[in-house]
Amino acid sequence: MKNFIHLNVVSSYSFKYGTTPPDALVARSIEYEAPALALTDRDSLAGAIRFIQATVRAGIAPIIGLNLGYHSEKYKSSGRVTLLARSEGGWRSLCRLSTALHTSDSEVSESGLLTRITAPHLTDHFLARFSEYTKNLTLIHTPLSPLAQAISARQSEVALALFNNGRDLFADQVIECVSHLAPGNGPFTTRHAAQLLGFARDHDLPAILTNAVRMLNRSDAPISDILDSARKLRPLDKRHVERRNSEAFLKSSEEMAALADEISRSAGERSGRALLKSTHELAMRSILSPKKDFGLGGIYLPEPEVVGANSAEQLRSLLQERSEAGLHWRYSSSKTLAVARDRLADELTTVATLGYESYFLTVADIAQMARDRGIRVAARGSGAGQSMYKTLEAWAQENDAAALFMIALDDDRVEKTSKFYARAGFKPMERTFVKGADTWR
Repeated sequence: MKNFIHLNVVSSYSFKYGTTPPDALVARSIEYEAPALALTDRDSLAGAIRFIQATVRAGIAPIIGLNLGYHSEKYKSSGRVTLLARSEGGWRSLCRLSTALHTSDSEVSESGLLTRITAPHLTDHFLARFSEYTKNLTLIHTPLSPLAQAISARQSEVALALFNNGRDLFADQVIECVSHLAPGNGPFTTRHAAQLLGFARDHDLPAILTNAVRMLNRSDAPISDILDSARKLRPLDKRHVERRNSEAFLKSSEEMAALADEISRSAGERSGRALLKSTHELAMRSILSPKKDFGLGGIYLPEPEVVGANSAEQLRSLLQERSEAGLHWRYSSSKTLAVARDRLADELTTVATLGYESYFLTVADIAQMARDRGIRVAARGSGAGQSMYKTLEAWAQENDAAALFMIALDDDRVEKTSKFYARAGFKPMERTFVKGADTWR
């Protein structure tokens, strides 16, 4: 099939695992004339937005997934699975599930410090608890999943039970076939991929083809070795690296079609057409809209209930109360306090005009959440000089620099900010333009 769509691709945002930035992966897909590309980073959605922006610039459709550890409590087996967001709400569910997974897997000591950080992993109990977020996700049983392990051990009943456990939880489930043309019969070999495909065909289950991509080119293999060694904190040695060859790179449609034929024929089929077709169908069900699903090109703010309010009026009151409560905590000098109060009133007026109250309250809540877990919070960027950020305790230290950076939200804001700086004794600022963005220096 022409224009193969890769559904298992990790970027350098899979920390200490992936080797390639998202934009480079997208650029290579354009060379292959692929209509879409998936990003399925390990344990995190940190690279998703950069990936989406790259697909928008390149003009191809984005697909987003999340590769996670999974432990089957019933069958005492652990492995890795991929959750793929479906169109129409899948991205939102994936974000909420990821947030729940990360926030529920940490321990805080009595002193308030984060004492343990573990890689997030799914369990049967967790999936049942947060099943409302799995209904529009596709579960991909990877070659490293408990289901694949059961198939390799010829425990068909266990494998089928593991598949059936997800029927009521997920919108779809598929079995992933991968061959890196490695010798033997373990994961990522042709024999293993054919075994998974044969199980899927015997039980009338859907199967897809991927290349489990972690590199852009074959030549990137040594980089993956270094990452494996760093991740495992082991010497750089073949005993501690995962790859058995250099085939886990972003392959062309022709190369993937050849793999589909090889795997399918090993499983007793005449060609790989059916495997390629099911892969393409899943990709079509998983394409996301940069504008509708991610809000690119528009402004989307947290709902009032997210920060404990029921209306826009309550949002304004809550922001004002929390900001004013922090004035005396942040400032001690009566002269400074008076200037800060004037500046705060100006800023609150601008925020109310634009309706950004929930944004500032959300930033404050996130910063407080981090501090509660013993994570240091520090100021960075032009917003660091704003009184609201200081009084909301969003930053750990006050910025005393003479030339503070400010974001010009509108023309009135520009004029008022200049007058405030002149009144407060700061040196004049000049308007400049950086790559088309109106900013200050």
